[in-house]
Amino acid sequence: MKQLFFILLTLIVIPAKAVFAQESDVANAEVVEIAEDSTAKSSSFFHRVLNQTKPVTYLAFPIVYYTPETNLMFGAGGIVSFRTQNNPKTAPTYIVPWFTYSIDKQMSVEIFGSMYHKENKHQLDYELNFKKLKTPYFGIGNKLNKGDKELVGNKSLKFSSAYQNRIKDVFLIGPIYNLDYTFDVTPELNGLLDTNNILGKSGGFVQGLGLRMAFDNRDDVYFPYKGNYAGVSAIGYPSFLGSKYQFANVQAEYRSFLNIKRKVILASQIMAQMSFGDVPFYMMPKLGGEKLLRGYNAGISRDKFLFNLQGELRIPLNRIVLSGFFGSGITGDKFMDYFKVKDYTYSIGGGARFRPFKDKNVVARLDVGFWQKTYGVYFVFNEAF
Repeated sequence: MKQLFFILLTLIVIPAKAVFAQESDVANAEVVEIAEDSTAKSSSFFHRVLNQTKPVTYLAFPIVYYTPETNLMFGAGGIVSFRTQNNPKTAPTYIVPWFTYSIDKQMSVEIFGSMYHKENKHQLDYELNFKKLKTPYFGIGNKLNKGDKELVGNKSLKFSSAYQNRIKDVFLIGPIYNLDYTFDVTPELNGLLDTNNILGKSGGFVQGLGLRMAFDNRDDVYFPYKGNYAGVSAIGYPSFLGSKYQFANVQAEYRSFLNIKRKVILASQIMAQMSFGDVPFYMMPKLGGEKLLRGYNAGISRDKFLFNLQGELRIPLNRIVLSGFFGSGITGDKFMDYFKVKDYTYSIGGGARFRPFKDKNVVARLDVGFWQKTYGVYFVFNEAF
């Protein structure tokens, strides 16, 4: 009840302040107009830009949110916005500093954003963060035993960036880079991680390069009313780049958004993640959290291969959006585990979103997911997909 009280209190406080926050992926700093009827009917990326009359705009705001993994977090952030050229068809560039601290002494310091140039033909997304966290760990494999949960303390310094060149308005291609230095890993004494020889239990430095290709004709990046997104990315962490562990990650994803009637949206997502080589446990694909299989702790199931599908019905009511969702997923140590239908795990739930800005599609999201004897409450920002 205390957690729900904090969430309700935050929903009252947040609308009085301007808030902006990160989506879990790197490309999460473009703020766009609420799609009007004419915008929703167009597939052109150039219609999805914010009317910004001042050369530079900036904003500071408080941050309060809750997830089962972090507990109640609070802090402050800001946003600086400008255009790289005097052209209304070029989306604003954003720089977002971010600091949060939790009631159980977890901490996150971040700066992230996106840069657009030449009518959005060039896009650069980036994120730099330092985090001190207590990460839930349930072991490796398609496990769903909440009794095995232990909290693993760790610190991490991460930097990621992705450049994308837009071709003919809907095709994107470009290199991606990722650096991860995880250290001070402190498992629970005599716990699962402490008593087993798990790769990554001592932390380490990895650095990787890769490529991302995508097709994107959504009418809005943050809150699409119609359109599709299909993308595939691959990144390798070789020894000649200084990586302690040598492995590769591949991700394929498809998202569909169908405007059923009067802006009621049926959204769906299919995602497959595959890892090859010596993958540290903290970089393995995992289910749970505020994006995949909501209702379970992040990491309730983790392994080298992951498959997840989910659907969501979104009903916009002016600045409030109601939603209901369904999800299903599985992890395994080989590709054929995707076809073990009886081993899939499910969750259902619903929630509400609030648009703090009248002219932007950034949303504060409250979701409650559950299945059988487990549940999760998430108060974060922006849609799960």
